Amino acid sequence: MRFIKSFVDFGDICQREVRKLVFVILLLFAVLIAGCSAKPKVITKVEYKEVLVPVKCQAKLPPKPTFNELDLKTAKDIAKYYQESEILLKECIGD
Repeated sequence: MRFIKSFVDFGDICQREVRKLVFVILLLFAVLIAGCSAKPKVITKVEYKEVLVPVKCQAKLPPKPTFNELDLKTAKDIAKYYQESEILLKECIGD
């Protein structure tokens, strides 16, 4: 019993210091308990968005004619080639 009394005896520590020590311990305990409190719920919102996916075009382009400055028929052939190519590629994009 003497051992316990000597252990509990705070003769050289004043009462004010003991209160400070208890306050600090209680404050630390409160901070630790507050850290374990309920966490806020994370609210997730699902939003659907239309995404365009690129698709490889399966169009076969006609052979490109060569241009000759002296022959006007080659200019017509090139214009026809670009017109056909434009039509084929517009079909790929659904326009």
